[in-house]
Amino acid sequence: MRTFSFGLSPARAARGFPSNGFSGVASLKPLRRLRLALLAFLACGVFLCAPSQASCQSRILFRISLENTPVHIQTRAVKRFVQILSAKAGDRLQVELYDSAAMFRDADVFSALTEGKVEMAVPGTWHIARYQPDVNIFLLPVFYGRSAEENHAVLESDVGTELNRRIEDSLGVIIPGKWLDLGYANLYAINHPLTGLGDVKGLRIRVAGGVANQMRLEAVGADAITISWPDLPLWLDRGEVDGVLTTHETVRSAKLWENGLKFCLEDREYFPMYAPMISERVWRLLPDDLRQSITQAWEEAALWERRMAATAQIEAGKDLERHGMRIVTPDSGEIVKWRRRLAEDQDAIIAETGLDKALYQRAARILDQ
Repeated sequence: MRTFSFGLSPARAARGFPSNGFSGVASLKPLRRLRLALLAFLACGVFLCAPSQASCQSRILFRISLENTPVHIQTRAVKRFVQILSAKAGDRLQVELYDSAAMFRDADVFSALTEGKVEMAVPGTWHIARYQPDVNIFLLPVFYGRSAEENHAVLESDVGTELNRRIEDSLGVIIPGKWLDLGYANLYAINHPLTGLGDVKGLRIRVAGGVANQMRLEAVGADAITISWPDLPLWLDRGEVDGVLTTHETVRSAKLWENGLKFCLEDREYFPMYAPMISERVWRLLPDDLRQSITQAWEEAALWERRMAATAQIEAGKDLERHGMRIVTPDSGEIVKWRRRLAEDQDAIIAETGLDKALYQRAARILDQ
C-alpha cells in the first residue's frame, strides 16, 4: 500500500531539504492565493482515481508533533486520539505520533506546519501567543487564581470562537475542536521557601513562554526567563534558575524533584491549555468523511482529557508531597489581593503584547458574571 505525504518526510526535513514553497508563518498570507490554486491542482491528482483504478489505495501520512514526554497527560490524550482516529479511518490514514520533541519543539512547530514538515500539532497557549497576541488574554492578571470553570467559560463563549478564528487566520491552520487542559500553573523553587507571591522577588524564574507570563512575574520583582522544556533539567542542575512556573503534572512527568525542586506556591498563576491545530493546506485536501472522523475522534479524546487532567493534577500534587515537596496554598483573600496588585500592570501588558483590548473587556465581563 502506497503512503502519500503532504510535505517532507521526517528524514528529509531533518536534513534541511526545501519545503513546498512555504518559508514560514510570516509568508503564509502573501502566498494564500497561489496556495489555494495549487491545492485545487493537487487535489485532482491525489484524491481522484479513474473508475478502473477504484481499487487503488494510498494511505495519507498524518504526523503529529508533541513536546511533552509519553507519560504526560497531554501526550496520553493525543495517543488516545490517534487510536480512535486510526479505528475510524482504517487504512486511509497513516497516523504517526512523535512525542518528546522528537520532531519539533513546540516553539518551532508553527513554521513546520506551514512548510509541510508535519500535519498536526497541539502547542500550548504560551507559544501560540507569539503569533496571535490575543491568546495572551488567558495570561493576564485578571485570570490570576481563576478556576478551570472560569477559564472554560471564556474559552467556550463568543470570545473563544473569535480567538479560534484569529488563530486560524494568523497561522494558516484549522482548529478541529476543544482545547486540552493542562491544569493550574504554580510556582516552584529550589532553595527558597514560597509562602506568598512576594517571595519570588529577586528570583530567576523559568517560564515556558509568553510575554504576558514574563511581565506578570516581573511585576512582583521576579526575573523571568524563557527556557524550552527539554532544556530545563540541565538549567536546574547547573543552578542557573531559582524556580519554575509550571504545573504539578509537568513536574511529576519529568521528576523535577530529582533536579532540586523543593517548594511550591499553589497560587494558580494561570490555566495553561493546548490548542489542537492542523495545517490548513492538509485540511483542504482531506475528503469530508476524513475531516469528520478527525473532529469526532478529537472530541472524544478532548472530553476524556479534561476529566483526566483535573485528576492527574491532584494526584501529581500528592506525588510531589511524597517526594518531599512543601506545597503552600494561598487562601481566597490572598489571591484576590494579589490579583488586584497585578492588575496595576494589566494595561502595560496589554499594550506590550498587542492584545485586542476590546476582546479583553468582553472576557472580563464574562468573568465578572
